[in-house]
Order: sequence, then structure tokens, then C-alpha cells
Amino acid sequence: MRLFHDPAHQGPGTETFLGRALCADARLREQVCTLLNDNNHNLTRSQKELALWHARLAHAGQGWIQDLMFKVKHQAGEAEQPIIPVRQDATARCPHFKCPACQMAKQHRRTPDSSTVHQNPDLEMALRRGDLHPGDRVFQYVCRQLGRLPHTYGREDQSTQYTGGTIFVDHASQYIWVNHQISLQVGDTLRGKHAFEDFAKDFGIKIKSYHSDNHPFRAAEFLEDLQLLDQTITYSGVGAHHANGVSERAIRTITTWARAMMMHQLLHWPSRFHTHLWPFAMDHAVYIWNHLPRSRNGLSPLELFTSIKEPNYDPLVRARVWGCPVYVLNPKLQDGKKLPKWTK
Repeated sequence: MRLFHDPAHQGPGTETFLGRALCADARLREQVCTLLNDNNHNLTRSQKELALWHARLAHAGQGWIQDLMFKVKHQAGEAEQPIIPVRQDATARCPHFKCPACQMAKQHRRTPDSSTVHQNPDLEMALRRGDLHPGDRVFQYVCRQLGRLPHTYGREDQSTQYTGGTIFVDHASQYIWVNHQISLQVGDTLRGKHAFEDFAKDFGIKIKSYHSDNHPFRAAEFLEDLQLLDQTITYSGVGAHHANGVSERAIRTITTWARAMMMHQLLHWPSRFHTHLWPFAMDHAVYIWNHLPRSRNGLSPLELFTSIKEPNYDPLVRARVWGCPVYVLNPKLQDGKKLPKWTK
């Protein structure tokens, strides 16, 4: 398991700055909100359908999504059906479009004199080599950012909000487990570790090894817990991010997906945008990542981790755009009851 601290976080004025910077131009908002309308002739119907699935599936790669519409199929009854159903046959082959949220969320700083380095092919995937079974090695990552709790309706005090969390990445399957934490101390980290291990134990998987940075994973309590559970741990050197390429890549994917979904909400529903919603975006990104089949073998990380084939792909088909308005029927209006006379 690998652990890494990222002390950088956005300040209290970030939300206001982003909202003003991206939503001040009414023309930009109008162009974004009419992206999928019939009167938009810049995109074909196939591209509009691809754009909808792209937004519903956490802004995953468009080529990846098209593979699930065309190449990767599953048995549905007596016939093979694509994992993602489409209305337009050309959606699986249409040209890709520029997603505004992805353009803003997935950009990276690059110096003018930077260059691309081609690694030695013999060293490709060297960190994962030999980790063929779930639990052989798991990586961990820690970050800092205030975030809302899921059960307090936004009324909790800032001192009780999430300040980061731990992401466990299984080497063999690429399955990701996220544990949000109110503090980054060893106590909350151990609770997240035990929750992940209990989940793995339900499928007969024993977590054998961790690779991490130092703090808080050199604490006496953490080392004692590893010894009691017959687990080993290795550490990376200071600034040696290259020794944690598997977890760093997975973490980058999840965080950019979450950021893209939040940017998408900011463009379409700026009045409800709030940076403190990042834990919910992270959870949705991890959920889609774990359930989205890979183009190479047609299996999702959840299926590889648990060794259980999903009976269907309803979790993907039912996915909705993160941050969109949702309407819930009032229980008082169900079961044939009359409408309340004096209640709005």
C-alpha cells in the first residue's frame, strides 16, 4: 500500500471565484445549456447521445464508452447485447466532441521546456508485475479538503467536516475503495483500513501487503495493527512518486473525474454548486470506476476483485448525471391518499 499526503487545498474563496469566473458570461452558459438541444447543429444526434453517456458515466474517456457500445458485449437472454444500449447506431463510431467540463477539469500545468520521455518497454508495468491476485498489494493515498458529511444536510460544523480520506487501490484488479475521514490521524485511518479489509474478507480475500508514505503509517498503532493481522508494509522515499505509479494514476483518474463532474454542475446549475460537495463526487467517480468494464477483457474492477460476474449492467444503465436536479415523490401523495388541503 502506498500513502501520500497532499496538503494543498482550496481556500474559502475558491467557490465564489470559480462561480464568478465561469458563470459571468451569459452567452457561455447559454451555449453550454443548449448543448444537447435539437437546434444545436454543431453536434450530430450520435454525438449528442455520446455526450449524454459521457456525462452520466463520470466523464470517462469517450473512446472507452464507445467500446462498451460496440466491441464489449454481454449475454442478454438468448442474444448478445452491448453493455451500453444506444438509440443511434452510429454513436459507437461517431467522432469525439470537446467536453467543456473535461477541458477545464483535466488540464494540467506544463512548462514551456517540458518534454515527453519514453520509458524503457522492459520496465512497463514493473510495479504491478507479480501481483496477480487481489490483496497481493494495495496502495493508499491521503489528501486534505473540507467536505460535507452525507447525513447532516449541510448543517454540520466545519470542525466535523471531512478533511481528507484514504483511497485503497488493489494492484491486481485496480479496484478502488475510498474512505472519507474527519481527521487524518492514525485512528480514523485504521477504521478505514478495517472497513476495507472487512469488505475484502466477505469475498475470501486477505490483504497481505501495503505500500505507503511515512505519516501516519509509521505510527506505533498502525504498525501494531499490521503485526496482529500478519501484514507487511513498505515505504517510499521522500518525493519518490515514481515508486507509486499505480496508485498515483488511479488517484489522478478519480480526482479528475470528480472535478469534471463538479465543473459540469457549475456550468449547468451554478446556483447549487459548492466545493464542499467533493466527497459525493469522489464517491460517484469511484462507483463508476469499479463498475465500468474494461475494453480489453470486458470485466470491471469489482468483478476482478470479487471473482463474481455481475448478472447485468443495470448500475451503469441507471446512472444519471452527477449534480443534476432530482425530484422525489412526497410519501403523503402515495398509497391513494388525498392531497393535503392546506400544504403547499
